[in-house]
Amino acid sequence: YLPPSAYMASLNDLLKVSIKYSDPEELKRMAADAAYNPDPTKVKQLSAEDREILDSIIESDVVRMKRVLEKLRKVDASSEDLVQSLEELQYYVETIDNACDLWK
Repeated sequence: YLPPSAYMASLNDLLKVSIKYSDPEELKRMAADAAYNPDPTKVKQLSAEDREILDSIIESDVVRMKRVLEKLRKVDASSEDLVQSLEELQYYVETIDNACDLWK
């Protein structure tokens, strides 16, 4: 289970990465040019740490639910781990769309 504060921290991390990899002059030029086509040669590469942060933010609820189900299937999981996994799964399936997507 991830509390809302964890998602806010993730969004703050996303903002930091976005700012870190943005070029103010390029952003001004893009804002002025409505038909802007980015030049792929000017794209900065993300560090491994920043890529990990971005991937964790973008990860869908379905992927997270499947990961929780894998935790529940572990034979050697402790009772505490099982309870925590069930609470996390409950958090996700409380949204009807997630509940419908769980078994797809």
